[in-house]
Amino acid sequence: MRSRLAAALGLVILGPAAAAIAQGVAVAPKVGSTGAGADLTVGLARSWNLRIGAQGWSRSETRREREIEYDADLSLVSGEILLDLHPGGRGFRISAGAIVDGNEVTAVSTENSFYTINGVRYPVGLVGRLRGKVRTNDVAPYVGIGWGNAVAAGSRWRVAVDAGAFYQGKPKVSLTAEPLIPGLLPSRFSQDLEAERREIEDDLDSYRFYPVLSLGVSYRF
Repeated sequence: MRSRLAAALGLVILGPAAAAIAQGVAVAPKVGSTGAGADLTVGLARSWNLRIGAQGWSRSETRREREIEYDADLSLVSGEILLDLHPGGRGFRISAGAIVDGNEVTAVSTENSFYTINGVRYPVGLVGRLRGKVRTNDVAPYVGIGWGNAVAAGSRWRVAVDAGAFYQGKPKVSLTAEPLIPGLLPSRFSQDLEAERREIEDDLDSYRFYPVLSLGVSYRF
């Protein structure tokens, strides 16, 4: 998580170096499905811009997964480096590039009496708390469209809109128990816990693509 956050922030830090060869530079605070953040746009040519950005947000919620209730924390942290094509130098753009994906979900069980794990009931006092984590690929390809040529001549202020998606791969799930005395667990417990983990992973299979929709305001220096 920390390495991916550092990579995302590094994209922003490297931005000013690119500005030395820029035909225009603009910054755009934004908010959307990937959180709140900002983009740095560097003009490369009349129809081509380089865009570097980072964003994130977090949320906590209680949810039930496979008959077990968890307190879950969702942490979205990502950065991107994109190439924007503006046909004719106009506002409409087609974007492609890479997302540094630091999105992560961590969860801890809240049940007080029994778990049902792979269809088998286990006392919470015997198993202890269950801890889970959901991760995706570190780097994800992105394709999208949008509006707003932040470095074009004219007004320094412009609206910035993006709509697209990045492919983060099949989410990978880890699930562990924290028994007070591991030796008291039945011999089949580890097999049941692994089966439960695989079932949760299969339930998340449809989340391979992450939708991106954001709105911001750019300012050209």
